[in-house]
Amino acid sequence: FIVGSKLTWADIACMLLMDDWVAGGFYTTEWPTLARHAQRIREIPAIAKWILGRPKMTPPTTGTPSREVTPSPDVIPPTEVTQQQASESVTTEDIPEGPYKLTYFNLRGRAELTRMIFASKGIEYEDIRVEFKDWPEVKPTTPRGYLPLLEVGGVTICESQTVARTAAHIAGIAGETELERAQADMIIDCYSDIFDSVVNVFFEKDLTTRNELIAKLKTQTPEGLKNLEKILVDNDGGDGFIVGSKLTWADIACMFILDILHKMMPEAGVDLDMSALCPQLMSHSGRICGIPAIAKWIDERPAEEPRKLPILQAPIPKGPYKLTYFDIRGRAELTRMIFASKDIEFEDIRVDFKDWPDMKPTTPNGVLPLLEVEGATICESQTIARTAAHIAGIAGTTEEERGQADMCVDCYCDAINHAANWLKNKDDEEKGPELLKNLTETQLPTGLENLQKILVANGGDG
Repeated sequence: FIVGSKLTWADIACMLLMDDWVAGGFYTTEWPTLARHAQRIREIPAIAKWILGRPKMTPPTTGTPSREVTPSPDVIPPTEVTQQQASESVTTEDIPEGPYKLTYFNLRGRAELTRMIFASKGIEYEDIRVEFKDWPEVKPTTPRGYLPLLEVGGVTICESQTVARTAAHIAGIAGETELERAQADMIIDCYSDIFDSVVNVFFEKDLTTRNELIAKLKTQTPEGLKNLEKILVDNDGGDGFIVGSKLTWADIACMFILDILHKMMPEAGVDLDMSALCPQLMSHSGRICGIPAIAKWIDERPAEEPRKLPILQAPIPKGPYKLTYFDIRGRAELTRMIFASKDIEFEDIRVDFKDWPDMKPTTPNGVLPLLEVEGATICESQTIARTAAHIAGIAGTTEEERGQADMCVDCYCDAINHAANWLKNKDDEEKGPELLKNLTETQLPTGLENLQKILVANGGDG
């Protein structure tokens, strides 16, 4: 397996990546280990049963027809993973012990959320700050060629959101129940969308593209903030925390994104009156900033008071589960296959494209998929899949394995997002060929190579 010695959702994500986006086994000769691994996962009885029996898709009229990928027998020898192996449920959740090493540049950026998470609970860690002049030498030594990195328990975790999530589990502020964790993850996805939209403006060199990004920023940022404020208000009137009744990393993320917007939006030429737009979210930010440990960090960075808090055992949310998406695979198939891998019953609601305009205003964020569980609605496809993985018991046996699995799924999501961007613009004579070239010559090969390295490093040949 790609993480640990049992099935995780990362294995299913890697298999889906090979099936859905590596057309006709084109890349199997270049990544044979990953291809063999995909075949092993396909042959798990419950997953094989889902693949053979799943509903036929009804693709949109202008969409790209789907294909079942049959791996070449010359490349992928028959192997077997028993259902017993795949069905070994996660029963323990270990908090990895320190020391913790966080590596990033000497700025806030994509590491500050993690630093504030650690600071909020006084967690000791080594705050390694790389100077830009040293980065060319440091870059080849990193797993994926960028920062931040979190070293814990002899394992290196990358992807800024996964790093922050791992820190939240270590600090005990990921959420008290599995449902609260899912809600916090959903909010973090909103935070990341806003963060990326702001940062992308400042890294874009082409003036025309930059102006297009700024135009989107002016409309999408207010929408994102209003969504966050609605979630806050829906949680006991908005006078407390954004999830549950205690601090979570989602609270810190909301506070941090308002700070980023306050400083960077004027530089982007965007006039955003946040006090008028989201007054309760602003009040919430003030309360989080006023938490002594966080206030101390902000005032004295990087000093913090060391203290560790254990994470509570989180109960698995009970069914019934309702998954809503279009009658295609797309961004819901990973969740469907996760449920199928452990024979978890769920209501597979498929929305006709013609009905979507009427349904869209009734959804929390105006997008699908949605997962309904215990009276709560979870959105954001990656958060939904992660929640399903926890329900199915294949999120990872330890917190380190969860972090590694999240990292693998981030690779999968990167590829899916680039592919989706190409599909959206494939008829554009200028953008289409450029996006396709980037997808097939850079993004997919890089992602698959990284996944195969992780798989091989875990002691497997597929």
